[in-house]
Amino acid sequence: MSCINKNLREWKALEKRYGEFEAELIIRGHKENRYLNPKSDDFYIPSIRETSNLLKSQVPVAAKRKIIDKFSVNEFLPEEGIASLLTGFISRQSRYDDEYVINVGDKNGNKFARKDIYDANVNLLKELEALYPEIFRLDKTYDDNTFKVFISAKLEETQKELFEEKSLSMQDVIDKFNYLTKLKGYQPEVFEIGNQRWIQSSNNLYNLINRDTGTYIHNNVNLQTGIDEQTSTPLDTENNKIAIKEVEVLSQQEGFSMMLGLNGYNIDLILTNMKEAQTQEEFDIEYTKVKKFYCR
Repeated sequence: MSCINKNLREWKALEKRYGEFEAELIIRGHKENRYLNPKSDDFYIPSIRETSNLLKSQVPVAAKRKIIDKFSVNEFLPEEGIASLLTGFISRQSRYDDEYVINVGDKNGNKFARKDIYDANVNLLKELEALYPEIFRLDKTYDDNTFKVFISAKLEETQKELFEEKSLSMQDVIDKFNYLTKLKGYQPEVFEIGNQRWIQSSNNLYNLINRDTGTYIHNNVNLQTGIDEQTSTPLDTENNKIAIKEVEVLSQQEGFSMMLGLNGYNIDLILTNMKEAQTQEEFDIEYTKVKKFYCR
């Protein structure tokens, strides 16, 4: 994607308030720029008032409404399904034993970023905790700048009874998928068995994800037959290593994961999926999510 004109008055106002990196992410992630021609530098730059309102009010309110709507349809959403609805608000971090956390910045961080972004995220989770105390719990950590978020998903009795096995053959998966489909009367969007999570991609095709790590294992498997219906291109190993290093550096930048999250992406999961991709198509899907948010 092309670069933003940083001589504009509107750019300088955002940069002064949020810093260069987060200002660029705010602009690139704005809905008016999502379908901008990659070669165009005619970016829409929101005002300070619009940006502050978007970050403090519109984004958290939309996320809250989405979660309420999802629970009204299905109260048995899996843990990762719930967490995916909070992408950009929470993330897993290794230094907190891979628990979900909200980082609220440090005492030397940008005060406007904390006020407009991080505090709004904490308030959202506190509201969800009040609405669904049996599902959400928010705990402050020792450093006063990070909150741990605990998610306790409800589990349907049929799944408790059916899916206790940990070591399963493909035929076991097919049999229980067909049984559950018959029981429900329709194909489930998410099908869990043992440590496997199958997410529907289209019709009878499902992608296999490790439910413990959230990483993709296999794509486009027909669960009625067990046949892999995917065509693939071998990995471009050398170029992919460079791309992974590039994304790792970006992931360390303050605010990058936040802005990806506002657009529905999780930087940690993207990196994991890039590293564990089995085909170039799988790799490119993840890398493309990142490329559209920075100027190369």
